[in-house]
Amino acid sequence: MRLPTSATLVCRLLRPRTQIAALSTTAPLRLAPTISVDASNSRFTPKGTRNRGKRVESVSPTFLSGNGKGKGKSKERVRERDSNQQPPPGPRHDETWIRQQYVSETEPASNYLTAPQAELEKWAQLHEYVVLKQIKNYGKTLRCTLTVHTPTADIVGVGDSGSKKQGERLAALSIIYQTHASGELYAPVLGASKTRLDDGTIISIDQADAFLTFYCRQFKFGAPEESVIYNGPSNSWIGTMAIAGHKVGHGMHVAKKWAPIRCKLDAVRYLVKADPSLWQTFMDKISSGSLYGDSPPIPLFVPHPVRGAIQDLSADLQKSSIYNAFAPRTVAPPSSTVFNQSHETNPESLARKSDVLASRRKKYLEDPETQKMRSIRSALPVYTRTQDVLSMIEENDVSIFMAATGSGKTTQIPQIILDHAIESGKGAHCNVMCTQPRRLAAVGVATRVAAERHEAVGQSVGYSVRYDTTKAQPDGTITFCTIGVLLARLQHAFEGRGDGELDRLTHILVDEVHERDVDTDLLLVVLKRYLATRRANGNPLKVVLMSATIDGSLFQNYFPDVNGRPAPILEIPGRSFPVEKNFTDDFVQRIEQSQDSWALNEPGVRKYLANEDAYNSTAASNLPEEGDIPYPLIAATISRVIQESNEGHVLVFLPGWEEITAVERLLTTRRWASNLADPKFEIHSLHSSVPLKQQQAVFEPPVPGIRRIILTTNIAETSVTIPDVVYVVDCGRLKEVRYDPERNLTSLVTAWVGRSNLNQRAGRAGRHRNGFYYGIMSRAHADSLSTYQTVEMARTDLTNVIMHVKSLNFKEMSIKQVLQATIEPPEDTRINLAVRGLQRLGALDENEDLTTLGRILNKLPLDIHLSRVIIYGCFLSCLDQAASLAAILSSRDPWYSPSGAKSEALAAKKKWIPAGSSSDTLTTLRAFTAWKVMEDAGDRAAAKHFLHANFLNGSTFTMIDRTRKQLLGTLKNAGLVNIRRDNIIPEELRRNSKSEEVLSALLCVAMQPNFGVPTGRRFLRTREDLATLVHMSSINTSIGDNAQPLRSGELMVYAEKRNQVSGVTSQTFLSNTAWVKPLVYVLFGATKHEVAEGLLRCDDWLLFKCPSQPTELLRLRADIDRCLLRFYAATIATQEQQRRVASSPRVGGIFDREGETEDDVETRELTPLSTQERTEMDYLATDIAAILENYAAERQKFYNRYEQEERYQRDVGRSQSIDRGRRVASGGLFQ
Repeated sequence: MRLPTSATLVCRLLRPRTQIAALSTTAPLRLAPTISVDASNSRFTPKGTRNRGKRVESVSPTFLSGNGKGKGKSKERVRERDSNQQPPPGPRHDETWIRQQYVSETEPASNYLTAPQAELEKWAQLHEYVVLKQIKNYGKTLRCTLTVHTPTADIVGVGDSGSKKQGERLAALSIIYQTHASGELYAPVLGASKTRLDDGTIISIDQADAFLTFYCRQFKFGAPEESVIYNGPSNSWIGTMAIAGHKVGHGMHVAKKWAPIRCKLDAVRYLVKADPSLWQTFMDKISSGSLYGDSPPIPLFVPHPVRGAIQDLSADLQKSSIYNAFAPRTVAPPSSTVFNQSHETNPESLARKSDVLASRRKKYLEDPETQKMRSIRSALPVYTRTQDVLSMIEENDVSIFMAATGSGKTTQIPQIILDHAIESGKGAHCNVMCTQPRRLAAVGVATRVAAERHEAVGQSVGYSVRYDTTKAQPDGTITFCTIGVLLARLQHAFEGRGDGELDRLTHILVDEVHERDVDTDLLLVVLKRYLATRRANGNPLKVVLMSATIDGSLFQNYFPDVNGRPAPILEIPGRSFPVEKNFTDDFVQRIEQSQDSWALNEPGVRKYLANEDAYNSTAASNLPEEGDIPYPLIAATISRVIQESNEGHVLVFLPGWEEITAVERLLTTRRWASNLADPKFEIHSLHSSVPLKQQQAVFEPPVPGIRRIILTTNIAETSVTIPDVVYVVDCGRLKEVRYDPERNLTSLVTAWVGRSNLNQRAGRAGRHRNGFYYGIMSRAHADSLSTYQTVEMARTDLTNVIMHVKSLNFKEMSIKQVLQATIEPPEDTRINLAVRGLQRLGALDENEDLTTLGRILNKLPLDIHLSRVIIYGCFLSCLDQAASLAAILSSRDPWYSPSGAKSEALAAKKKWIPAGSSSDTLTTLRAFTAWKVMEDAGDRAAAKHFLHANFLNGSTFTMIDRTRKQLLGTLKNAGLVNIRRDNIIPEELRRNSKSEEVLSALLCVAMQPNFGVPTGRRFLRTREDLATLVHMSSINTSIGDNAQPLRSGELMVYAEKRNQVSGVTSQTFLSNTAWVKPLVYVLFGATKHEVAEGLLRCDDWLLFKCPSQPTELLRLRADIDRCLLRFYAATIATQEQQRRVASSPRVGGIFDREGETEDDVETRELTPLSTQERTEMDYLATDIAAILENYAAERQKFYNRYEQEERYQRDVGRSQSIDRGRRVASGGLFQ
């Protein structure tokens, strides 16, 4: 496509823009130039039209100055004449005509009709729209015309009246009616940094910048020419843009910084409208990662000694047993689901167990000690519907219970089911599994239910969560578990490795199903299939979905019965006490009158409250997510609650650990009117990083007179009831992971919750008596929130979801078909990108089947990238450090930097930077290793001092250590490696643990495909981004006072990209970074290689300049990959061999040859590593480490010599530095 000619460009698409201004009813009128269209050269041309006579027939378009925020007032200078006695043209635009002309099915709200001018001003301010006001005098009639300039159209309102004030009101009323009818009045606020294309696509300024760069490169135009001019009469700035001399965009704003932003967005709208296929081409290039083309060539010089070692290793490998062993084909999962059918239950033992349960039940009902508990249980609302609950479950495969907060659904429905079976004489035949969204909830509910049954956990009630399991006695059980645990067990069953317990389950209850995380959505798909399989096998299963806030029809239609009828719903009322809801409108004034009023004067709090006031003064249903968490306001609210009451605990909802820490610090270090430093106040934290025992302390009764302040995330939002909580303080936020697959960008954002979440949180205050809720937001803001938050399936990376899908082996269904079968399917584009990513990593083949590597990765409870680290750690003989790296990368950053000691914290961190590598993760690894030595030696005092002195978070290190141990335990239990019971790793698996170059190779494996190359002094280019910066939290930061020079000739690998918005624009930052050498990347980071014109091209964008032929490197890479295939296959064979031995035919066995799957037959054809192959594998790992280390050493020698010679040249006065490339070409070291 060629850029259209100027005249065509302007005339084809340009809407009339002769009226552009900004609205402010408080500012006086001021004359301004009219804006006229010039189709010959530009999209618009300001043309002065000020009249100097005392009387004029009409007034030029008049700008109401200001940006809607009280800035830029000007004086009114409107000249009128009374000589024109002609009536205004057309009909008279009075209120009757306006109402008839713009009639719709509904009327605007009363506030719009009584004060249309004020409401129009608020609406325009929110959207930052420019508005023009024009008044003409027709004798006794004044015609007022208001024009709202929006990105998509100009909206014109006209009012005729004898007075100017009434004419302005009628014109505003006309626009209110028009925008009400079109829905524009209630459209979400995009702000000046976003716009909407004609097809409804909303684009940001970042996308606009990228599109314009793409457009100019696509058609070989130079960079766009931009200009910003000030328009004095309108007190506004006008931005223009031209490409190849043709004007393509313009934008207007009262703030100079926003005018060019509006201009860029306008240019994109214009160009896409001229050729809609351009946007799709642009998005396709983003998806493929080819938007910016290839990188600048990176020198890849391999010194002679290293080249010789590479050649020798390739020659040795091709003669080895491990290289020439059976090369396995792709190992597909079993072709059909084989559930374990060999487990036989003795009818006599079941009858005896049923009698025991019945006897125990009778004793429970007659025991005076249980009378109080039985009374409490029977008073719960769910008990009044016992028969309805049992009947619905009995008559339907799937039942849905909408049980309000306080109804007792979580604790009572599982017991109702089991108790009914016991009283029917079939207690041992009933086994109930109930899922909970979080570990704390599963353990807490199990403990509560066991107490209600007057027994210990482990009798008829058990639980199973990550890191902790207490099984109930077999037959006649209730087990509470997390969703991940149930999915893993279903996966084992689908692989033919079930333990029989799943087949004996009679009921699966999914509690809090409204939370809709990825595991929940995937579990619903699996349960539909499992239901059908159990029904076909004559072993029916009952599924119950439970929630207090649920979109009933969505789940009803997802689970129809065999006749196609929707699943039934039973509504159960709650038994919560009234909760008085207060918002900032209600209590901020009380804080203002207290000793804590200083908190309201903090700049962040003032800004936050100003934003909240906007919700009270506008009818807009959506506002931009603005404002940080107002910590002083939250702390002041807690103080006020404590001061105004004498008893009852306070539950405070915060998004994450950082916010919990910040509020706790404020509460304990500042002076408050309620004297929170008094020992009678205890502060507790509920967060996944806090050890479970510490979290469970909040459920224990406190010492009399003690009041608790419990700082929590949404971990306490559902299922968990903390005794004696009367007050809830809620910031209305949560941490939410959002993933942009096209940019490979994962962001952990602080997002607003839905109204259903607010209700759930408020309900925590009314469980035992009347409660009080304090929302840190305005009431209007709370009312404007969405009903439910965005489901996780629509915003997260689908890579691990797809691996789940493949492990569950959906017969005759592709990956896309399975995900399309979820209750709310993700977009096809996101599915395709995730599949391609897994194929690139070697986990899926071209037929989307699991490879041998994929099967191994599925056995590890980690993100697929981190699972590969574990496998490569075994292969490269550094398993201990690989497990630590995986645990570190899956945890939060343990380093903290107090505001008053930032330089000290940085200095402490720098002490742990490895000598030969600049890596955030390896820095943390060194510190963690040193701390662990103290912990393992039992020297807790030294370990605690170490953490304090180095500004390290102890709870994070503890979590890393637990994750590491769990990973090693999983490897051992899965039969993947031979590890001693005390987690001591054999020597042959940790020979290279001290090699920094091998650890750098593991970072490349862990962070694929996140690589960047320097393109200047501060910026790096990635596959998806033209210019990124290294975040200040990294030791390699390229910004700020601690900026480090970028290393030309090396690549940067990073764990995460963050998109940070600052005012007008946003910037992409790389965090958790490391520098890696080109050879390390080529051997362990790249997934695709091709040679062309003397250049090595990797992963379709990274170019390497190789003075020697790169075929030697590629041959070694291919040899390593072949040996890895043998290693994968041998690992699978070893595991399957151990499983067959453990489950060979015997009494009580769960596996025999008749139950073998096709997968078992295939893996029997493979063999574990022989002694010879193990020896060769050890040599291979040692040789690879030697090559990488020698390469690094020789490379460092070269750069040291280069720097010495360059200093010498400066000393002797020669200004011209050495041309390193010329030196290499003339026969230097790296030839």
